[in-house]
Amino acid sequence: MRSRYCAFAQGEVQYLVDTQHPETREPDLFQSLDMYTKSAQFLELKILDSSENTVEFIATVIHEENIFEQHENSLFEKIAERWYYKEALN
Repeated sequence: MRSRYCAFAQGEVQYLVDTQHPETREPDLFQSLDMYTKSAQFLELKILDSSENTVEFIATVIHEENIFEQHENSLFEKIAERWYYKEALN
């Protein structure tokens, strides 16, 4: 989770695509993530809880001149020794 947050903050879009679960990759994923990372400023990440395959976090972001907190419980799946973001559970 922390590596994906850093990738969002640094605009490392290919890393975000590569760590997205293959079953949930949309055809335009790279373009939409690229547009989002270029238009947002990522301020802070707070990890609230984690288990073997979930991470609950709050990310503070400025997007389109509005500051907001994204509170999410994310599901990850390990495939061939690598973790992939699968979906938000909430």
